[in-house]
Amino acid sequence: MFHQDSEIEEDKSIFDILPLEVVKIHIVARAAASSSDNLFYLSQCCKTLHEISNDPSVLKRVSLDKFYPVAWKQEEKNFLQRCTNAENPEALYRTGMSQYFGIVDGGTGMQNLETAMNSGHLGGKYALGIILLLQGGVYKLDGMEMILSMKKTSTATDLEEIRKSFLGIIKGLWIRNTMIVRQKMPQCCTKHPTDSAGWDGVKEVDLQCEDCSCDQELVHLWKVLPNPI
Repeated sequence: MFHQDSEIEEDKSIFDILPLEVVKIHIVARAAASSSDNLFYLSQCCKTLHEISNDPSVLKRVSLDKFYPVAWKQEEKNFLQRCTNAENPEALYRTGMSQYFGIVDGGTGMQNLETAMNSGHLGGKYALGIILLLQGGVYKLDGMEMILSMKKTSTATDLEEIRKSFLGIIKGLWIRNTMIVRQKMPQCCTKHPTDSAGWDGVKEVDLQCEDCSCDQELVHLWKVLPNPI
C-alpha cells in the first residue's frame, strides 16, 4: 500500500509505478486469458497498457473463445496472426487448420498444429491425427495412435467439444486440399467395413475395434466436407 505522503506525478497511472513484469504477467495476461474483451478494454486505458497488450507473453495466453472459428475480417486475421507468432496454442491450431485444409501452406500448417499439440492443445493433436489418417500409407499408424490415445484420455464431453471445434473450422473453410481430402473416405478397419450411415448413433463405449474407432472420426469429417471437393 502506498503512503499518502508518496510523491506521485499526477499524469502517472498505477501501472506506471508497478514493476512491468507484474503488470504484464499477473494483471494483463491473466485478464486476457479470461476473455479477449478484457485485453481490448485494458489496451484503451493508457499508453503503457496499450503497449503491454501487444506483448508476445500476453498474446500467447489470450482467449480466442469470442472469435469465429475462421477469421474473415482483416482486423481479426491480423490479430490471429500476432497470436500465432506468439505461439498461442489456439491460434496455432486455427491457423494450422486454415493453412492445411485451405492449402495455403500444408507443410507450415502441420508444423503449427504440431506446435499446438506440443503445448497441450488437444484440438491440435486431434487435427494432426486426422490429417495423418487422410495421408494414409506409413502415416496412418501414427495418426491412429494419436486419435486413440486422445480418445482414451478424454471424457466424452471433451471429445465432443474437440470434434465441434474441428468441424466448425472445416465448415468455415474453402477446402482446396484435393491431394489429401478425396471424395472417397479412407478406411482404417478392413475387418468390419461399413459406410458412414452405419455409424449414426454409435456410442464410444460400443466401439470394441480400435480401427473402427478411428473410422468413426473420419465419418464425422466426411459428413461436413463439400461434395465434390
